[in-house]
Amino acid sequence: MQWQPAAAPASDEASAAASADVSEAPAESSEALAADVQAIVDRGVLKVGVKDDVPGFGQKDAATGEFSGIEIDLAKKIGESLVST
Repeated sequence: MQWQPAAAPASDEASAAASADVSEAPAESSEALAADVQAIVDRGVLKVGVKDDVPGFGQKDAATGEFSGIEIDLAKKIGESLVST
């Protein structure tokens, strides 16, 4: 499974909307969640939104275009865990 950084929200408003309180969202059944995870595995690509300008969390190297930081490390670990399930 490969991972791809997703585009960052266009504004602070979009960022706030993306981080809305999930406790208000209806609970999904385990079958629906399993189907969503299986769709990601079948697609073979995990798309993850990360920061690209916060050293230590998510940063893009201007020279190489490579991403680094804890968010990138976590995204890679999630992708690895999806492959091993």
